[in-house]
Amino acid sequence: MRGHEGRAARRGGRGGRRLHDSADRRAAITKLVVGGMDMQLAIASPRMAINRGGGRTPIPEDSVTYLEAGFPPGVYAELADRGHHLVEPGNMGGVQGVYRDAETGALAGGSDPRRDGHAIAW
Repeated sequence: MRGHEGRAARRGGRGGRRLHDSADRRAAITKLVVGGMDMQLAIASPRMAINRGGGRTPIPEDSVTYLEAGFPPGVYAELADRGHHLVEPGNMGGVQGVYRDAETGALAGGSDPRRDGHAIAW
């Protein structure tokens, strides 16, 4: 995966049994690298996942869209208006992460408030 300014970035962790168990890690790294969030905010922010019905392309009427609490109210209304079947799943997954700035070598960690855990690096 290429991160900010084309630098290499990695993520790790075991996949889960459900779609959003691995989607939560992808969402956090995307928020960090593309969205410019710090590690803690990227991990703690609300998550969304779409469980596709019968195929690879999510079709709203054949899919379930999982949204954690915390999105702006307009997001729920807009998705519902577009035909999404919305479900609030409770807490989606759990992520602990450490990020190393390629330029400075500084380490930043984040720990998911949804689960027990700590981010540790040296």
